[in-house]
Amino acid sequence: MGTNKQNEFLGTEQDALRQEEKEEKWQKEYGEKLPYVVEQMNLLLANGSRDALMILKSMFLPGELFDNYKHKDVFAGMYIVMCIWEKENERGTEPTILQRKRTVDELIDYLFQLKMILYRLDFEVEAEETSKEFALFIQRHHTSMETLEIMITTSVMRPLSLSLKLEALFDNIGLKENEIFMLQLIERYWKGNYRIQRKLNSYGMMSLKQLNDLPKQNMEVFIELQELMWKFLYKETGSDKEIAYYLKQHRVEDVLWRFLLELDGVKEIEYYLLIVNALLEERVFDKAVLVMEFIIEKKPEYEPAAQLLEGIKKSIRVE
Repeated sequence: MGTNKQNEFLGTEQDALRQEEKEEKWQKEYGEKLPYVVEQMNLLLANGSRDALMILKSMFLPGELFDNYKHKDVFAGMYIVMCIWEKENERGTEPTILQRKRTVDELIDYLFQLKMILYRLDFEVEAEETSKEFALFIQRHHTSMETLEIMITTSVMRPLSLSLKLEALFDNIGLKENEIFMLQLIERYWKGNYRIQRKLNSYGMMSLKQLNDLPKQNMEVFIELQELMWKFLYKETGSDKEIAYYLKQHRVEDVLWRFLLELDGVKEIEYYLLIVNALLEERVFDKAVLVMEFIIEKKPEYEPAAQLLEGIKKSIRVE
């Protein structure tokens, strides 16, 4: 069936009937066996020996068993559990998740509770109370940092945003090892945040590159604004508007703004155009002009830039 015809077919009554037939076939061939499969997992967890846990691990490797059950919640949840266990083993973390919880239900419930707390942390639902709940939860359940890493990278809506919140939370409650782990995780997955690199440097974890052209008297402004631009580079929702608002509220020298625009290399044209759009919405015309001039210099192949720049200058004259 061609792509267009497939798209037309999706969502139709025929498609619904086909999906229903497919589910009925799965239930007959595999669904009835799922309780038995879960029982096997529980027996292996109860055994707890290295050999038993390696057999459990094999159930989540590509193959007939995994392929036929991976779309079921219990299998998807246990797959995440096994990813956590593997990473804990690699790093020698004890007790592992499989030593802390000994049944499938316990493991799935534990991850669900953690996921809900992480969601509330990220979206700042009753932020103070949720922060306290999180700190007590990870202490009570001996939650490893590997567990948090896997949850962040597989199961949350805004991994970068949440990682920054966890880094700040661990700093605030004095869990230095956890804080350092989060700093390293952020640098590993989302390189280039100078504030993060500076903190790691202060802990002796990495050396900083020299920023020779950075005006030293503007260090605080540089760090705050560079983090916003770093978040925007990694497509953090709303960070372009945060940049524009910051520039509206703070006195930022043109030389520093220009320095930030080309820090770590020239970006794609869309990066700069979205910043310009956010700046125009906040009526920060002078900084928008500088971005357009930067585009004309560094991206001469983008022909509309000169016309856009003239339009911005006309808006300024009208103002």
